[in-house]
Amino acid sequence: MRVLDLSGHYQRRIQIDTCSHCCLVWFDETESVRLAGPGIAEFVREIHGAMQAGGDHDHAISLARMQSCPVCQSALKTVSNRTRFGRTRQMECPQGHGYYQTYILYLAEKGYVRPLAWADIRSLLGAGKKLFCADCGYPLPDRPIGECPACKSAVEVIDPTRLAMAIDRHEAPPLPAATALDQHKCHACGGAVDQSREIYCSHCHAPVLRHDTADAATAAANASELAQSAARAQRKRQEAAASAANALASHRAMNTYIEGQRGQWRKNLEFRIAVGILLAAFVFITYMRHRFF
Repeated sequence: MRVLDLSGHYQRRIQIDTCSHCCLVWFDETESVRLAGPGIAEFVREIHGAMQAGGDHDHAISLARMQSCPVCQSALKTVSNRTRFGRTRQMECPQGHGYYQTYILYLAEKGYVRPLAWADIRSLLGAGKKLFCADCGYPLPDRPIGECPACKSAVEVIDPTRLAMAIDRHEAPPLPAATALDQHKCHACGGAVDQSREIYCSHCHAPVLRHDTADAATAAANASELAQSAARAQRKRQEAAASAANALASHRAMNTYIEGQRGQWRKNLEFRIAVGILLAAFVFITYMRHRFF
């Protein structure tokens, strides 16, 4: 396994151990949740490159083959989790050192894959490709199935739409320069303080004083601009929600109108049938009376 150095939260670097040949990753303790958006996007690119190598997944291994923790050599236990996107599994160290996870199960945990459908199968077969389990490489039948017969993993394929939306979000432009550190010396102890964020010095707890009114005006202007941007974004979300609500209300009103028209038409038809039956009965009775009397 080799080490990948990825972006984490709070400008920290997270190093994960992965084997691109086996399509396997080892997360120490909470490394998975400490990955930031750019780090996740970079790891997804690594996964894509590994799964494209050789044109198939024969090199992928089953998660069940990983039996011992690489830190303490303890026997691993199988842990099944259910997220809002579906089922995932991992081989976890009972001592809390971390867990093994395959690439496809990691993508399933993040919601970047979806169940295999008939359209996917026809597309692959039309391209002359065979179906393999993305988790262990086991050959799959030419029909949708819920889980792999060999490793019991959910049979899923990468969803390009979800993945593209996730990468676009993770690769969003950085925050404006107004959020950068504005460091100056504390007037009391000389320690470094951030005048744009701190009220009291973190070293001596003295009040932070601004030495440059221009900086204060710039910071205030930047803060006002950020607040206005947030307000505009909030208004756009509210307008979108209102538009969606209006569209839903219109759709429901149209359905109600259509149902009402159908009900009225049905009542009119029943009335006409009843009148027709009465007229037919009256004609029949009149005919019988004239015939026999």
